[in-house]
Amino acid sequence: MLIGIDGSRAVKFPRTGTEKYSFELIKAFTKLVTKHQFVIYLSKDPLVENNLAGNEKIFWRDLPSNFKIKVIERRRLWTLIGLSNEMRNKPPEVLFVPAHVLPVFLPPKSVVTLHGTEYRECPASYRFRERLYLNYTTRRSLKKASKIICVSETAKKNFLKYYPRTDANKIVVIRHGVNTESLDKISGRYQLPFSEPYLLFIGTQVPRKNLRYLIEEFQYLAKDFKLVIAGKKTTHTDKLKELGRKLKIEKDVYWLDYLGESEKWQLLKSAKALIEPSKAAGFGMTIYEAMAVKTPVCLAENDLFREVGKDAAYYFDTEKPGDLASRINEMETNQKRLQEKIDQGFTLAQNASWHKVALSTLDSIIRC
Repeated sequence: MLIGIDGSRAVKFPRTGTEKYSFELIKAFTKLVTKHQFVIYLSKDPLVENNLAGNEKIFWRDLPSNFKIKVIERRRLWTLIGLSNEMRNKPPEVLFVPAHVLPVFLPPKSVVTLHGTEYRECPASYRFRERLYLNYTTRRSLKKASKIICVSETAKKNFLKYYPRTDANKIVVIRHGVNTESLDKISGRYQLPFSEPYLLFIGTQVPRKNLRYLIEEFQYLAKDFKLVIAGKKTTHTDKLKELGRKLKIEKDVYWLDYLGESEKWQLLKSAKALIEPSKAAGFGMTIYEAMAVKTPVCLAENDLFREVGKDAAYYFDTEKPGDLASRINEMETNQKRLQEKIDQGFTLAQNASWHKVALSTLDSIIRC
């Protein structure tokens, strides 16, 4: 079988959730022993892309013999025009798209991954045109795709709630993995301008991440910890910094922009805890990453995070002032319970390999 893969997001920078999912899954596909042939459609040539590290260029250069690259150069509307033309003129037997947008023209079979409904749950985080676009492309993908992959049971439930005409039999749930291959090479501590223990948040700094709550809660914790907020900065960042100044904790909050892989792992390994206060998310890759380095995890109380973190995480109610501080205090005072959760989290992370994700995804592609 000839399988086409939309790999455009795998060579897009900076990599956030969807881009990382695409790249890790493609890497895992290349390590599978399979008779199937693959063509990866890219929006740029990875061998001349300046943002790629040397080891990634080697990966793209030395693909297995059953993998080929097709570069479709187009600055705008890459999927809707560039990839669509390729599907019309030279389609594979099945196309796999690791994000929500299917091309206009499709081969006989197609599989799409849908990550979350944040634009429906937290509309204020998106511009009006963004919401229209996401709603239209998601609705079309749910209708046109032969098979739909959701990254959590919670995401599946939400898609069926917001798009009730969707055929539930087309949906399969395949959760994310975690890549720990480079952990042995990560040493040392990220160089921060303080030595105190710190709580850590990693993610794009937008309203749906609920960072306002995190900063308000941190005023109860500032005497014992620093707070590090790392991720892509937005116009929302300035409002959050102003809130920190009003609460007189601005000197205890340290802001970082997008992190490379080694810097991210260094921060995670040394953090007192990873905090995830988001109102809505598709999955939360960083949760498994923190668990993989035995860093405690504190999550907002919601269906998705309960599904991902299970009994290995601490949970706090974002509607209850002081609840996060209570969970951190519990973590500090009950070392036996803390170690139990760390061990449970490490087991969860060890079982969440991208190899397993690739096997399940390939099976869904073949059977669609």
